[in-house]
Amino acid sequence: MVMSEYSAEIPVICAFYSIDFDEPTPDRKVSQNGKRMMSRLRVLERENAELETMRESGRPAKVANLMALRRRHLTRLHKQNARSERLLDDVESEVEVFTNTLTMLQQQLSIANATIEVLAVALANYSSSDAGSTLPSSPSPHQRCIELLQSSEWSIPESLREFSTAADSSPLQQQSNDCGQENS
Repeated sequence: MVMSEYSAEIPVICAFYSIDFDEPTPDRKVSQNGKRMMSRLRVLERENAELETMRESGRPAKVANLMALRRRHLTRLHKQNARSERLLDDVESEVEVFTNTLTMLQQQLSIANATIEVLAVALANYSSSDAGSTLPSSPSPHQRCIELLQSSEWSIPESLREFSTAADSSPLQQQSNDCGQENS
């Protein structure tokens, strides 16, 4: 048991009884109880001094422990921040790639639509000039193109809409040649 409140009273008690516990003299008669009390007081003083140093060293240790915890937390946050930045950079580069791909595909789609329009106009011109030369058993080139557009679920250009009603009535015929190969 630590008696810190009595540690300040020890020198007063020793001075009152004029006890010098560092150098006992033979002419002094000190009882056995007094010796035991003095040794117990010395032990208590040492324990109090040890506890005081532990208490004083405990504060800086606690602060040092908190600082170490904060440092570890900050290090963890820095690592997570670096990972997040790398992930964000990866996502930005993927978005850039997707944007470029989408732009390229939009350009190809506009080129394909323009090609369809040009071919539809050429086909309409061809069919109006050579209307009597086609065989009745085979579909005309513009009807074949309309059938192909409908089978692929593409929108039919405005220039071919007048021919689409005729193509709706005839079934899609499987031929090995394309629309442009029937010109020869």
